[in-house]
Amino acid sequence: MSNDWSSGYQAWLDAHPDADMDTKMKVYNQCWGRFDSDKFCEHYNNLSVEEWEDVIVDMMNKGYDIRSVLCYKKRDGLDFDVSHYDEILDPLLVVDGSKDFFYFGMLDGPYAIFGQEKLDMQKSVVDRYKQFELPIPQYWRNLLWT
Repeated sequence: MSNDWSSGYQAWLDAHPDADMDTKMKVYNQCWGRFDSDKFCEHYNNLSVEEWEDVIVDMMNKGYDIRSVLCYKKRDGLDFDVSHYDEILDPLLVVDGSKDFFYFGMLDGPYAIFGQEKLDMQKSVVDRYKQFELPIPQYWRNLLWT
């Protein structure tokens, strides 16, 4: 399976832990030019349930719980779009090293929530994950309870 959608930045960082900052910035800029957000999302949107199960295990090994993707995929069917679920998309981008590339200049990137909107979202997230019979992911805990 081709991964021409990936920036490759995190893999490069993992392979070069002692690189100096100038080299990291040079590679960062090269990877930014290589990253394709449309292909990134398309890749994940087209995974089968079995392929998602492999991704879920890999992500769990890296400290991210994205099991809810199977609930969304089942619920949404052919309309499933990973870009609609920040708690899944965000960790995938982090692990790829592409989070900064994806959200740079976008209005709907990471956001701050306050007041009643935050309380409403907390309730919505708690209700949703209770329905899924899954723990609330760290993504939501960091965003809504800190």
